[in-house]
Amino acid sequence: MTRTRLSQMQPSSFDRLAHLWAALGRWDQELAQHGEDTAQLASRLAAVLGLAQPIPCALCWAGRLHDIGKVAVPRKLLEKQGPLSEEEQRVVRLHPGHSFTILQRTGISSEFLNTVLFHHERFDGSGYPIGLKREDIPFAARIVAVADVYCALTRRRPYRDRYSAEAAWALVVRNRARAFDPVIVDALEEVLKHDATSEG
Repeated sequence: MTRTRLSQMQPSSFDRLAHLWAALGRWDQELAQHGEDTAQLASRLAAVLGLAQPIPCALCWAGRLHDIGKVAVPRKLLEKQGPLSEEEQRVVRLHPGHSFTILQRTGISSEFLNTVLFHHERFDGSGYPIGLKREDIPFAARIVAVADVYCALTRRRPYRDRYSAEAAWALVVRNRARAFDPVIVDALEEVLKHDATSEG
C-alpha cells in the first residue's frame, strides 16, 4: 500500500499552488529559495523511496510552500540576528498552522495540508504543533521534515552561518530516530552519495 495519498491531487490544484508560490517569491525571495531547495530535495527523496509520480510532484509543491505561513509571522522575528526568546519561539512555531490556513483556502487535499502542517513534528514525539510521533506523522511530512532541515542548515540564516554539506549531514544523522524517520535519513544518504559521486 502506498504510504502517502498525495497522488489523489488534481492538476487544477497545482495551478492554485503556483499562484501562491509566485506571491511568496514577491514577499521574500530568500524564503522562496529555501522552499525551492526543499522542494527539489523532497522530490529526490521520494524517488529514492520508490514513490511514483505524481507523488514526487506533489511533494515538490509541499516543499515549496511549507513555510508560506511565515508571511503571518512578524518579519523582525524572521530576521532577528540573535537567539529567539521563548515567547518569540512560540510565535514562530505557529507558522505551520498559518500555512495550513492559507493553503486550505485553495481547496487542496487534506493529505497535502497535513504534509505542511506536520513537517515540524519529530519522530520521537517532541515536535510541534501537536507532538505526533513515529508513524502517526504523515509519511510525506516526514520526507519534507528531512529535506527542510538539511536545506535550512546549508543556507545562511540571520542568526548563523551556513553549515557545510558534511556538517549538515552529521547533524541529521545525530537526530536519526529522534527527530527524523530512519528510512528517510537513509534515503538522504543515497542522494548525497549520488551527488558526491557526480561531483567526483
